Amino acid sequence: MAIFQKLQYYIRSIYNEFHWRVYILKKREWSIKSQLIIYLFVTFSFSWIAWGILYASDRGIISRNIIDNHLLLFIGIGGFMPSIMSIFFSGFFCGIDGIKELMKKLTIWKVNPSFYVFVLFFNILYTSLDLQYNGKLIKIRYSN
Repeated sequence: MAIFQKLQYYIRSIYNEFHWRVYILKKREWSIKSQLIIYLFVTFSFSWIAWGILYASDRGIISRNIIDNHLLLFIGIGGFMPSIMSIFFSGFFCGIDGIKELMKKLTIWKVNPSFYVFVLFFNILYTSLDLQYNGKLIKIRYSN
């Protein structure tokens, strides 16, 4: 029983230390330069990790199943990583007000809304034609 209590004590102390460090990081005043450096480093790292998994799968370093079944998922994760990280770091550095300010900028349209409708329907039309012709319109070549 004493070993279990010691283990529980160590787990609680580690949890409290981690919680305190995260609290300190959130309360710290970050300069704009350090925020930008952290954002760029994490965004590029996570994007290239997602794409590196695809590369390793293509070269046979890890399971080929990943590139065969999850190609578009990993391409999408890598491609949308800047957007995902901007929402995450806006919340981390500025709280809920930072996320609200970021999302408010999505409603500012600088182009005529009919252009957005055209782009949306063009993509739907092109995708449906590609599906009709069994993928012969879009060729994705990802290996030699």
